[in-house]
Amino acid sequence: MTRLAAIAVYLVLALSGAGRPAVAEPSNPPHCILDWSDAATIVLKEKLIPANGIHALVRQRQDGDLVRIVLCREGARFTYHIHLRRPAGQIVNQVIDARTALQVSDRR
Repeated sequence: MTRLAAIAVYLVLALSGAGRPAVAEPSNPPHCILDWSDAATIVLKEKLIPANGIHALVRQRQDGDLVRIVLCREGARFTYHIHLRRPAGQIVNQVIDARTALQVSDRR
């Protein structure tokens, strides 16, 4: 990705509010692991689908281009919070269950 394209993606995410955390139940807010060296340890220990598996699934479904993926824990449940750029250019936020790869939610 060129520097200009990276800046454009950053601006789109910043202006769309995609960087804001997802709203969850107040009693069980998500805790997101931003450091992938920490996330990789959790993925192995908890036997979660690795991020590259989620990336392959997104490509297979042709949902759009994966812009960002973050592993989060919500109580006993692990989810991937992903940002996709649809072919028309809009950014869509999805939450994918890290054990089953089923989509939990889709927020624009």
